[in-house]
Amino acid sequence: MFENIAYWLFTSYRRKNIDRDLYSIKKYFSGRVLDIGGGHERGNFQKNRNKNWVIADIDKTFNPDVVCDVQKLPFKNNSFDVVKATELFLYVDQPQKGLSECFRVLKKGGFLVLSFPFLTPVDTEQHDGYRLSEYWIKNNLKRLKSKVILFKVQGVFFTVLADYLKWWISHWYFPFRILAYFVLLPLLDLAVMIEDRKLISKHKFFKRFPSGYFVVSQKK
Repeated sequence: MFENIAYWLFTSYRRKNIDRDLYSIKKYFSGRVLDIGGGHERGNFQKNRNKNWVIADIDKTFNPDVVCDVQKLPFKNNSFDVVKATELFLYVDQPQKGLSECFRVLKKGGFLVLSFPFLTPVDTEQHDGYRLSEYWIKNNLKRLKSKVILFKVQGVFFTVLADYLKWWISHWYFPFRILAYFVLLPLLDLAVMIEDRKLISKHKFFKRFPSGYFVVSQKK
């Protein structure tokens, strides 16, 4: 119970969207899975990892199975059935090179699962350097001759606004913060829920403010 309350209070709407979308494509996570940048466990979906998963991360303090950089993966060609790289490429100096490496180690017919933040706060604790657009993502997947199975915009204007307000509230003095959580969060939840309606999510104004993108592609 307390874990569920903590998830509701302290987890960003973006992270909740990532969890939801990962659960929705759970069927693709079969065989040998490479989770790049997965050393830092975030969200609920990470609890589904098992012995068939190889955790790769550049930061050895997270105790990954393999310490490596996505731009130079120490694996043979066609090694994995699934490669997962969520919220990773904002930290990569050469994201195009990193994406190519993901496809190199992926088996033919295998699945690449990606997420890309866009209108999100800058991570000042790590080398946050890029926000990649829908055009960049689709163009580079096309260049790699992959088949895009799913391309989803993960929240637009109200999701972005709700996350910014939630982040701001988390920095208030403690008594005011707790009060704001229980008074304002239901309103933010409602705004995000309403946003799912096509009238808003497909509106030409609101869709110009994406929180990020979620992608599943298959190697031909």
